[in-house]
Amino acid sequence: MKLTPQEILNQVFSTKIKGYNPEEVKSFLQQIVETIESEIQEKEGLKVKMEKLRESLTKMEKKKNYCVTP
Repeated sequence: MKLTPQEILNQVFSTKIKGYNPEEVKSFLQQIVETIESEIQEKEGLKVKMEKLRESLTKMEKKKNYCVTP
Protein backbone atom coordinates (compact mmCIF):
# COMPACT_ATOMS: atom_id res chain seq x y z
CA MET A 1 0.00 0.00 0.00
CA LYS A 2 1.47 3.32 -1.10
CA LEU A 3 1.00 6.24 1.28
CA THR A 4 1.28 9.91 0.50
CA PRO A 5 2.80 12.34 2.98
CA GLN A 6 -0.64 13.91 3.44
CA GLU A 7 -2.20 10.53 4.30
CA ILE A 8 0.46 9.98 6.94
CA LEU A 9 -0.14 13.42 8.39
CA ASN A 10 -3.91 12.92 8.48
CA GLN A 11 -3.75 9.49 10.09
CA VAL A 12 -5.80 9.32 13.31
CA PHE A 13 -5.11 6.77 16.02
CA SER A 14 -7.53 5.62 18.64
CA THR A 15 -6.64 6.23 22.28
CA LYS A 16 -6.72 3.83 25.17
CA ILE A 17 -5.78 4.02 28.79
CA LYS A 18 -2.00 4.31 29.07
CA GLY A 19 -1.78 4.72 25.30
CA TYR A 20 0.79 6.74 23.38
CA ASN A 21 1.10 10.47 23.89
CA PRO A 22 -0.92 11.98 21.01
CA GLU A 23 1.42 14.96 20.68
CA GLU A 24 4.49 12.71 20.41
CA VAL A 25 2.78 10.61 17.75
CA LYS A 26 1.76 13.71 15.79
CA SER A 27 5.27 15.15 16.06
CA PHE A 28 6.82 11.90 14.85
CA LEU A 29 4.39 11.67 11.94
CA GLN A 30 5.29 15.24 10.99
CA GLN A 31 8.98 14.27 10.90
CA ILE A 32 8.16 11.30 8.68
CA VAL A 33 6.14 13.51 6.34
CA GLU A 34 8.96 16.04 6.04
CA THR A 35 11.46 13.28 5.29
CA ILE A 36 9.23 11.67 2.66
CA GLU A 37 8.46 15.01 1.00
CA SER A 38 12.18 15.73 0.80
CA GLU A 39 12.85 12.31 -0.72
CA ILE A 40 10.07 12.80 -3.27
CA GLN A 41 11.50 16.18 -4.31
CA GLU A 42 14.99 14.71 -4.61
CA LYS A 43 13.66 11.81 -6.69
CA GLU A 44 11.86 14.18 -9.06
CA GLY A 45 15.01 16.29 -9.41
CA LEU A 46 17.05 13.20 -10.23
CA LYS A 47 14.48 12.13 -12.83
CA VAL A 48 14.82 15.52 -14.56
CA LYS A 49 18.62 15.34 -14.41
CA MET A 50 18.63 11.78 -15.76
CA GLU A 51 16.43 12.77 -18.69
CA LYS A 52 18.75 15.67 -19.57
CA LEU A 53 21.74 13.32 -19.43
CA ARG A 54 19.94 10.83 -21.68
CA GLU A 55 19.25 13.60 -24.18
CA SER A 56 22.91 14.66 -24.10
CA LEU A 57 24.04 11.08 -24.59
CA THR A 58 21.70 10.63 -27.53
CA LYS A 59 23.06 13.81 -29.15
CA MET A 60 26.66 12.65 -28.62
CA GLU A 61 25.92 9.22 -30.06
CA LYS A 62 24.29 10.77 -33.13
CA LYS A 63 27.24 13.13 -33.57
CA LYS A 64 29.71 10.26 -33.23
CA ASN A 65 27.83 8.13 -35.75
CA TYR A 66 27.67 11.08 -38.13
CA CYS A 67 31.43 11.68 -37.93
CA VAL A 68 32.44 8.04 -38.40
CA THR A 69 33.22 7.16 -42.01
CA PRO A 70 32.61 3.62 -43.24
